[in-house]
Amino acid sequence: MSKLSFARTGIFWALTAACAAAAASSAHARKPRNPRWHKKISSPARVPRLEAESLEKSSAPRSAQEPGQGAARLSPGRWRPEVKKAVEDLVAGRGKDSSKYDAQNPPAAVVAFNDAAIVNDIGEAVFQRMVDRADFKFHDGFWREVPIAYGRQRLRAAQEIFAQTPVSTWPQQPAYHQYRKGFFQAYQDMCSKLGRLECRTWLAKLLRGYRAEEVSSYAMATMGEAFMRPVQEELVRSSPEDTAPIAIRRGLAFIPEIKELVSLLLKSGFDVWVIDANEQKQLEVVTREYGIDISRNWGIRGKLVQDKLSGEVSEPVPINGGKAVIAVTQLGRPPALVVGSSRDDQEMLFYGGGVKLLLDRGDPALRRLAEEKGWLVQPAFLPRAPVPEPAKP
Repeated sequence: MSKLSFARTGIFWALTAACAAAAASSAHARKPRNPRWHKKISSPARVPRLEAESLEKSSAPRSAQEPGQGAARLSPGRWRPEVKKAVEDLVAGRGKDSSKYDAQNPPAAVVAFNDAAIVNDIGEAVFQRMVDRADFKFHDGFWREVPIAYGRQRLRAAQEIFAQTPVSTWPQQPAYHQYRKGFFQAYQDMCSKLGRLECRTWLAKLLRGYRAEEVSSYAMATMGEAFMRPVQEELVRSSPEDTAPIAIRRGLAFIPEIKELVSLLLKSGFDVWVIDANEQKQLEVVTREYGIDISRNWGIRGKLVQDKLSGEVSEPVPINGGKAVIAVTQLGRPPALVVGSSRDDQEMLFYGGGVKLLLDRGDPALRRLAEEKGWLVQPAFLPRAPVPEPAKP
């Protein structure tokens, strides 16, 4: 994998309205199954997509590929035939064209997002941008969120050195590179030694001092940049002589097959939820591209004090068993479909008797479990080269 050079500027989304947070429904309260909560903006600035190559096209219309049936179908794409058929059968049997469909109690579907609906990780992309630009709210309260064991004093000293110099000179400052590698190393070590619950909660705590609307705006800017980057690794060194660099994943890409799946479910009357370990506002920003209602997102929810994030997070946290707890309490019924891709999704995949789909990212133990339980297994969709834009006349 090639290095990524540090970039200070990027393309920002042109949006005229900010996200409005909505409280999640109780187990028995009903909300519109797929309300269109945001209005279309004339001539919107769209996020440049690094997507897989165009889905394979059939000569027949997508919504009626067999004469006389008119059944909603997925494009062939890279789906395994048995997975594609199982999903289409579910939609036919439980969707709004089925005699069993109840508009007051529509079937629910839960989709994981990181490394499932997109390539890579929303929360990590925001964290990387904040580290690169030194955009944290650096005050005593913030530094208390950095454990001493993970280099609080060293990171603070390095930050205070390069912060006194012009931004344009940061890439030449040894302290900047020490600070940058130190933060990325702390996150990776926390994930590997303490577990995903601790390290993902930590990313949310580092937003301490931000207002909710600031987090939304920052996430918008991050998405605009991250979807422009190639999906690849960057090797981060503390100095040119550093012989032990760490690798971080850069860039984001939508997965067209999952995007089409979500669209099919919504059009078929399913109540589609995203439950994932990203900060709430960050999750809301990116799932809009999938048409998912703001009230159907459940991420890591920070507690506010005087309208600012306090560094405390609300329980349950959507990691492992927390995802299942959220599904039980918020959906009010077992989901008809669960889509997951990692061990974080394991407990959620166990919940209920609906269709379970594992996007296999190469974890042998998780794949064996899926096969033992009879879950559908689909190789995870990897990014391909971006589709070139047409040449300008």
